[in-house]
Amino acid sequence: ILRKPFRVEDVRRVLVKGDLIAIDQLDSVQISRALEENRFRLWYQPKIDLASRSLIGVEALLRLDHPEFGLLAPGAFLAAADGPMVGRITQWVLTRALTDWNELAAAGLRVPMSINTPVSVFSALDVPALVAANRPAAPDWPGLIVEIPEAQVVREADIVFEAATRLKAHGIELAIDDFGA
Repeated sequence: ILRKPFRVEDVRRVLVKGDLIAIDQLDSVQISRALEENRFRLWYQPKIDLASRSLIGVEALLRLDHPEFGLLAPGAFLAAADGPMVGRITQWVLTRALTDWNELAAAGLRVPMSINTPVSVFSALDVPALVAANRPAAPDWPGLIVEIPEAQVVREADIVFEAATRLKAHGIELAIDDFGA
């Protein structure tokens, strides 16, 4: 809702928040600054079993709390992130999600958690070691599911196979995201 009189910046902010226009001003320096200033957020989308109508998991969705444009979905900022920056973002997502699991468990929600990550991250980031170092200590931790895009699975099959083997050894599942896309 925009209250009159409104400024051009207000209209732009509302359109960006609704993913109606793209942000072209963000660059890797701004993304790095957002990491340093802790402006990334995880929102958790519930996964519901339709037959039992019960919560069976959550998926962590990354957002950037931009000082000018408000809360941005990844499509509005990830294109500005270079390879090393994507690794830093993924590391932040992993550690934040594992920390958040403890808070969810304290509230009685002990369900598996999923995160999305590109295949390229597995060449630069030791995901199993990172999870092992930050995993919840709870004996009933149901684990983590790492979702990777189907198109990347096809293009990077060797990396995916190696990653799946290493992840499985640490109790981490690998899932294909956007299957059939």
